[in-house]
Amino acid sequence: ADACRMGKALLDAGYRGMGRGAVAFGSPEHVAEQLAPFAAIGFTDVIVRTMTVPQPEAVRSIELAGEVARLLG
Repeated sequence: ADACRMGKALLDAGYRGMGRGAVAFGSPEHVAEQLAPFAAIGFTDVIVRTMTVPQPEAVRSIELAGEVARLLG
């Protein structure tokens, strides 16, 4: 819930000029759903850029990205 709320707030504020379709955020399960179509057409890698500045939050985002990778198999 926090990731969705924070991601939406950042995008609403104009985060790097990106639209909703350019970023994936939410629970690991939700992010895996967002990225699954790319895996289905052969993508094997993604670039992770955290949307938060505080280091503990950024580190947690990277940890959760590992869960997304596991879900995508």
